[in-house]
Amino acid sequence: MDPAQIDEPNQEAQDRQPRDRQPRTLSIWTGIALTILLHLIQIPLSFLTSGLSFLFIGLSQLLYMIPVFLWVTVRQKELELSKGLVVGAAITFLLNATYVGIVFSMYS
Repeated sequence: MDPAQIDEPNQEAQDRQPRDRQPRTLSIWTGIALTILLHLIQIPLSFLTSGLSFLFIGLSQLLYMIPVFLWVTVRQKELELSKGLVVGAAITFLLNATYVGIVFSMYS
């Protein structure tokens, strides 16, 4: 085998490698920001549910977060971005659970 061929990178191996992506932390923060933007879907959803979707945003976010998560993870293979989506959804759920717990304890 020619020594020049050994040092030359294999084109097939390069094609299988993931593309050069954004830095890890930037992708996670982008996922969190995307989650916040997706929460704007709650505005028209609240008209359909008479405002209950705002009260239970921790659960109603699943209507749009699951499809976006699957699209980003499976189709786009952006694992860091999907981690950001999960972090944003988890923060939303925990804040909403705290709020609902406080409101319900005040009225019971």
